[in-house]
Amino acid sequence: MVANLSMINGEAEMMYTGERPWHGLGVALDKPATAEEAIAAAHLGWLVETAPVAAKIGDTIVDCPGARATYRADNNSILGVVGDRYTPVQNTEAFQFFDGVVGEGAAIYHTAGALRGGALVWILAKLPGEIRIKKTDDITEKFLLLCNSHNATTRLIMCFTPIRVVCQNTLIAGLGVGEDKVAILHTASVHEKAENAARRLIEKTTKYYETFEEQANFLAENDFLSKEVDEYLDTMFPSDETTGEYSGRTKNTRDKIKELLESSTNSMEGIKGSYWSLYNSVAEWVDHHRTSRGQIEDPSIRLQSIWLGSSAALKNKAFKQALVLANS
Repeated sequence: MVANLSMINGEAEMMYTGERPWHGLGVALDKPATAEEAIAAAHLGWLVETAPVAAKIGDTIVDCPGARATYRADNNSILGVVGDRYTPVQNTEAFQFFDGVVGEGAAIYHTAGALRGGALVWILAKLPGEIRIKKTDDITEKFLLLCNSHNATTRLIMCFTPIRVVCQNTLIAGLGVGEDKVAILHTASVHEKAENAARRLIEKTTKYYETFEEQANFLAENDFLSKEVDEYLDTMFPSDETTGEYSGRTKNTRDKIKELLESSTNSMEGIKGSYWSLYNSVAEWVDHHRTSRGQIEDPSIRLQSIWLGSSAALKNKAFKQALVLANS
């Protein structure tokens, strides 16, 4: 297994179309894929089954009531241990939610794949149109993301995922427009709930991206004062409450973000010195420079964090705080 991307018989369980993703994972398709083509190209057509769990206590095998193991039916590899109410959502079923609500030809299935032997799968759909900030070359593309775990570590999740083209930052922004994210437990009603929730989500796509474009342009139209950079960073990466000093790691983070603020991607004509560039400096640091215990994380772990974990929460906070300061 390379970089936690699932590898079966020497082949990566992932596909992508267009430019190679920043994380460097996957196998290229020459043309946009339907969900069916994405599943085939990413080798995700396998089924997930469940089986009873037992424990060995001394020399005795004891059944574990209320627990079941999920496993891949193609190779019998264990994916996780779940409760007895857990209902698997097969990869083909999860991807079909997007076919049903987006419509054939209305989206490009941009990437799809599996991590950690198939414990987590995803499909990323690129929607028509783009957001051009202040009529500049700063372009953000519109995506919908579906992630599904087969070990109960995450719910079945669908959400909006804008991506800034110039540096492939994932611009997580919970805008409070109805349901910005769908998260459904793997119970007996998961299929019906997922289909209905996906339809509600797609109905909100236009409103979400209209609001995102409006707020992004608002940030780009408002410049910050030099002192407000530190004020902004203090809300994101504060000093120690006891000593009032910045830790070495916090100081390095702040310095790197200030460096990124002056980079070509964040100081291009039309956005330089704006809250939009300030927010994107944080987003760029999170996506490409954030470390764990001083080490750059495995690309697949970083990817999951950007979409679903602490990195997503940090960027959402950064976006909202930029709006607060721009409005003040």
